Amino acid sequence: MKFLIFWGIYIFLVLIRFGFSISESYIHPDEYLQGIQVVAGNLLNIKVEYPWEFKGRSPIRSIGPLLIIYGLPLKIFQWIAGDTKVDPLYVFFLLRVFFFGLSFFIDWFIYTSTPSKYRRKALLIYASSFVTWTYQVHTFSNSIETIIVSICLFLIQKIKMNIRPWKCVLLAIFSSFGFFSRITFPIILLPFVASFSKSLIKRPKIIFSIIKSFILMFLIFILIDSFYYANGYRVIITPLNNFKYNSKYINLQKHGIHSYWTHFLVNLPILLGPAIILPIIVKNIKLDLYLMSSILYLLLLSLFPHQELRFLLPVFPLLVIYLSSLGNIRKKKTKYLFIFSWIIYNVFLGIFLGFFHQHDVISIMIFLKKYLVNDSFTNVVFWKTYPPPTWLFLDPPDSKISFSHLVGYSVNNVLDYLSAEKQKGLRSIFILPILLVEKLPCVFEELRNSSCKTNVTLRQIFKTSYYIGLDDSDFINNNIFFVLMDLIRKKGLVVCEIT
Repeated sequence: MKFLIFWGIYIFLVLIRFGFSISESYIHPDEYLQGIQVVAGNLLNIKVEYPWEFKGRSPIRSIGPLLIIYGLPLKIFQWIAGDTKVDPLYVFFLLRVFFFGLSFFIDWFIYTSTPSKYRRKALLIYASSFVTWTYQVHTFSNSIETIIVSICLFLIQKIKMNIRPWKCVLLAIFSSFGFFSRITFPIILLPFVASFSKSLIKRPKIIFSIIKSFILMFLIFILIDSFYYANGYRVIITPLNNFKYNSKYINLQKHGIHSYWTHFLVNLPILLGPAIILPIIVKNIKLDLYLMSSILYLLLLSLFPHQELRFLLPVFPLLVIYLSSLGNIRKKKTKYLFIFSWIIYNVFLGIFLGFFHQHDVISIMIFLKKYLVNDSFTNVVFWKTYPPPTWLFLDPPDSKISFSHLVGYSVNNVLDYLSAEKQKGLRSIFILPILLVEKLPCVFEELRNSSCKTNVTLRQIFKTSYYIGLDDSDFINNNIFFVLMDLIRKKGLVVCEIT
């Protein structure tokens, strides 16, 4: 009976994960800019803006792993669709569902790596976490890193039990792939590699095959990058460029500087939620490879003052295994209180990040694709939202539609910009959160009065009702409750035409 209940709950949680995977939420610009946008531009021959990471003489992102992860589903879809006109939403769903499928490598790793007594608990903790529902099914490079980490650690376990050359070769190939995906990847493997290296000392042929396979893949990725970025005229080593860039404080300032303790005191508690106090509840703290690897990863990442929650995704499966293996909560009241708090915490963050957060940016792009005809020059302007994922337009390189993202613009700056756009005489579309409409009363057709002295008018053509963004919310100088109520009451985006 317990077996059936467990699988029933797990399947229910998988369905929730799938539901969130096809939601139009938008967690961070890098889920598009650091992968899909570049690969889609190259493989589908569409108009996109290439991010700075892929430009210049020293690009910091390897194209090889991206072509495999994003390119494979895109090419399959392109082959199936043929010359048929494709709805961009289908491509969006395809990539999300693809990442949903890849996430089960992590489920399998957790289930096979946790002691049998605690396997079900570990799997349910992972499957019921907002991290799994949101970050892991979004198209982040961090999500890819987490999947590759899980595959490599699974292979290491298999090698420990039964050394076979083909397993070692696979480990080397995936390790090289992971390293070129994100340079932080090797850190998490170090304790595990050290733990089984003794058993390989007496097998020099195995060691040689591992080194040979790793170097071969390493050189292949360098070759791909060198031809992609420099047509083979220069050697491009993107992991080295990445390290050089991120080791300079002045570069990190462009992306936001955090305290060195942010990962430990802010990001880790958010990542784990109520589970972070499990060692205290079960009164058992032990040191194992999963904890050692996680601590090492956190310590080294904390040396860099730009620290985001998604950077910690690779340690999440390891910490789930560690926390689940500490033992069960004995007191019933404490157990039920923990389960209740775990559910509330993850449902809240799951719904917010997995559904409402920047939700309507994708919807707007789909609407504009149908609304705008690519026969006249049009500038689409976004204000106070995340940058639009322009690849969703699937427009040809000679498209007359351009996109602008007004970063850091004040109300006066926006009014000046809109006035300049009108003077150009070109068609312009302006998108902003409903919450900010009241800050621009003189330009909205339905809010204008005789005292308004501007030559710009905004005519609403479309409105959405799910968008919530926190980036410009002032929680410090205002009452938190009223700020949240405003965000909820005035959620959504407005699409206007400048007249």
